[in-house]
Amino acid sequence: MQVILDAIGRASATNPSGDAAVRAAVRKAISDPAYTYKIALGEITFDANGDTSQKINTIYKVDPAGAGGKGAWVADKEMLAK
Repeated sequence: MQVILDAIGRASATNPSGDAAVRAAVRKAISDPAYTYKIALGEITFDANGDTSQKINTIYKVDPAGAGGKGAWVADKEMLAK
């Protein structure tokens, strides 16, 4: 959410002409590899394809007692992708 709000703020500041221009500028801002976002998880960037530099994989498991005994997905562990 921090990335999107930052991109909207930067795009709105330079494109006050309307919604379509702001949407296009947000898409461009998010995929700008030269810009570094400072978020709660640290600094991240995006490549020209929109892929993040922060590669975290979360492994989930089913907790059979969760969701009223119907089972629930819960995070088991997180690890950095290589």
